[in-house]
Amino acid sequence: VQVSGRAGRKGKKGKVLIQTGDPTQVIFDKVIRNDYLEFYEYEITQRREHEYPPYTRMIKLTVKHMDQELAQKAAILLTQELADRLGRDIVLGPEAPYIFRIRNFFLQEIVIKLSREHTVLKQAKIDICAALDVVRDQKEYRQARLVVDVDPM
Repeated sequence: VQVSGRAGRKGKKGKVLIQTGDPTQVIFDKVIRNDYLEFYEYEITQRREHEYPPYTRMIKLTVKHMDQELAQKAAILLTQELADRLGRDIVLGPEAPYIFRIRNFFLQEIVIKLSREHTVLKQAKIDICAALDVVRDQKEYRQARLVVDVDPM
């Protein structure tokens, strides 16, 4: 919706191209009609129902390793450790991102969806650190790098 506003500035007609695998999705009708309020209401309802921000906190963990197999194995171990501590229903992944290799590092992503309650977040931080320690203690994964992104875009 924001892009369409930028494309048609200064009284000139603009053009917005949207690439999708499913053009029949409900959201596109709202975008085409430039209905900001309905777009927002639909999106915020979907986020509430599926427990996405702003109704939850999200943490994206990216495991990086120069060896693709070791990146996958480290991410699987980390996911198992996180699921054991936090619960399988809130730990998603691991998955290779669309761009799965950057500067010779292979990437795997894990997403954690958490309640916004302070006590939950505090305990989750402890559990995440403990899970990371388990992975770091494995000799074969010592070269792995980890990037933590709280509330990613």
